[in-house]
Amino acid sequence: MIKISENLTSYFQENEENAIKYHNRVFSEIIDKKIFHFNTQTPIFSVPIVQEEEELERINTDCKKILDLIVSLTQRLSEEDSAQLFEKLGYSIEERELLEATLHSNEGMLARSDMIIENNGYKIIEFNVESSVGGTEIGNLNNLILKDGFFNSDNWKFKDPNKEIVKVFKDIIKKHKLNKKQVTLGIMDWYPDMMQYIYSHEEMQQLFADEGIKAVICHQENIEIREGNLFTQGEKVDILFRLFLLDDIKGDTGKVKRLLEPYLLGNLIIINGIHTDLYSNKGNFAFLSDSQYQYMFNEEERKIINRCIPWSRFLEKDRLVNYEGENYLLHKLLITKKDAFVLKPLRGYGGDGVIIGKGIDQYTWELQLEGIFQSNRKYLVQERVESKKILMPYVENDKVSYLDTEINYATYIFNNEYSGSLIRGISKDKNTVNNVAQGALMGSLFYI
Repeated sequence: MIKISENLTSYFQENEENAIKYHNRVFSEIIDKKIFHFNTQTPIFSVPIVQEEEELERINTDCKKILDLIVSLTQRLSEEDSAQLFEKLGYSIEERELLEATLHSNEGMLARSDMIIENNGYKIIEFNVESSVGGTEIGNLNNLILKDGFFNSDNWKFKDPNKEIVKVFKDIIKKHKLNKKQVTLGIMDWYPDMMQYIYSHEEMQQLFADEGIKAVICHQENIEIREGNLFTQGEKVDILFRLFLLDDIKGDTGKVKRLLEPYLLGNLIIINGIHTDLYSNKGNFAFLSDSQYQYMFNEEERKIINRCIPWSRFLEKDRLVNYEGENYLLHKLLITKKDAFVLKPLRGYGGDGVIIGKGIDQYTWELQLEGIFQSNRKYLVQERVESKKILMPYVENDKVSYLDTEINYATYIFNNEYSGSLIRGISKDKNTVNNVAQGALMGSLFYI
């Protein structure tokens, strides 16, 4: 895929005057339609990544296998490790009750892997499940690129994640033998934080309407429980599309418990059950990678883990670990080999709290480490994955810079089916988190 994209960047550079006009046309429509608008407008790459379909299928197969392993961890852990699971992953007793209420109800599960392509293969660095999948409106950018025709893109294909979400719900309606014309779907987020995403919620609502499905946008302040059923704005909700994260509720577990009453009575279908927060927890990568937990996996599973998952451990100061064949106390390893590691909160989103060793000086790194060890926030330490060199054009004020870019490849898996891709990129010289909040750009990924 890198070679194809290098060719596209070269074409962009050779035709730079027209390329800038093309970029401005596409970005202008992105702004008008408020695509990727989260308080501020997210910039875009107008040069996409293009994969061969065979490569896409291979990556998708690996992503699904890793997701299956993550989902099955609660059933694989020993009795002793299972008893410590929720505390180890940073959940309170009250949160554990919420998670266990929907545990193993994975119908219609929505997930996204985040991956970095190395010189020799690739590594999955995170798995986001539930609403944290993010970026599903990428199909809009894909369509604009194809419509413009700047590139010879007649044979480029893609799956639109938002349309695939609608397909998931149509399948659920059919499976439960519900009347599509009588079903009401609740798109539920947490107020007031949800307002920064309201445009994407409204787009989702319209996509459901286009398929003849009534959808209402709701939140914790405008729902009520009547006779064991969930109502919002005068409508009885049959299926709840949960978009809020467990962290969004800010400890208000009582309102979520109330929300679960119709579900536990069998009167409400919830897609993205509360428990799916477990599958997004970055501690899962320690369970997959750490030799302490290898008893859970057979030889074939260990091979795919070793190939696809970077070295990852729970951040425990005096833990003895083996890294590259040598034994270390974990905190001493991190001090000695700062540039090799990234620290991630187990329950962080949007790059919040992520610390990249290579991005800061030694003194600040050690200070940050000590602060984490003294805090109650639980962290993962993960080996930093270096992406292959790829030049991408950054257009600003009709000028172009061609920069070596760290690309994060996102693969959507909805209801265990490949459901689209996107890229997120940031110039390597920034040495920072590849996240929109830190200035990353969003971009398209097609396959041929």
